[in-house]
Amino acid sequence: MKSLKILLAVAIMGVAGIQQSQAQDDDLPSAESIIKNYVEKTGGIDKYKAVKNVFSSGTLSVPQQNISGTMEMTVQMPGKLSADVEIEGIGSIVQGSNGEHTWEISVIAGPRLVEGDEAEMLTEETSMDKLVDPANFYKSMETTGVEDVDGEKCYKLVLTKKNDKKVEAYYSVESGLEVKRATDLSTQMGDVGVEIYSSDYRDVDGILTPFKTEQKMSTGVSVVISFDKMQYNVDVDAKKFDIPDEIQKLIDKKADKEKADKEKAGAGGADQ
Repeated sequence: MKSLKILLAVAIMGVAGIQQSQAQDDDLPSAESIIKNYVEKTGGIDKYKAVKNVFSSGTLSVPQQNISGTMEMTVQMPGKLSADVEIEGIGSIVQGSNGEHTWEISVIAGPRLVEGDEAEMLTEETSMDKLVDPANFYKSMETTGVEDVDGEKCYKLVLTKKNDKKVEAYYSVESGLEVKRATDLSTQMGDVGVEIYSSDYRDVDGILTPFKTEQKMSTGVSVVISFDKMQYNVDVDAKKFDIPDEIQKLIDKKADKEKADKEKAGAGGADQ
């Protein structure tokens, strides 16, 4: 599932020639029809609408830095997530969202609230809307051509989100499966370009799901994720999405500051 690719790419960031064909726009299927074909080829819209949560586990590696580790993630539709990455010899990176607040606790940076575009990116990945209702999810969708991706002919889609950020998605002309996705990740270090390659599709409860992704960052770092388990609609303990104490302290501190700033602004206006 694409949501897992993006979430794990962001989690690991704290640690660590395509030729276009001459196909004419009039000859190309619409972007919406290509996404709908992907949904149909991988299980059907009813299967996707029935997904309430996803559990996954596996291994990850950063070959350029000789880093490896394990991960577990639970996504509850919509808006809730719990992800735990353990990096050998370094420690853990935990991400979470309860649908209202999003956070990260890292051995590198400690606890922090995730806000703005970064939080929006994480929480939008906990929704099936981009697949079951793409015309409503995206601000615009366009098929711009046919390109070769590692020897496979693919339709190239340019998808513009409602915050105007663009995603380039590549779907195999032959199989209909997504082969590659390129976008900018919003991180605490700023936007970072990433190309995400998906492979090893397997049937999970009637949904074809990629069990391997390689995420090539514009920084030169690549993250390879191999899933050993993927399950839909599992029993989930609601406490998994509870706000950790160290994050609650940050929320309370922010609320106190906002209250003090508001009172100060009000007092300043009264004095004038």
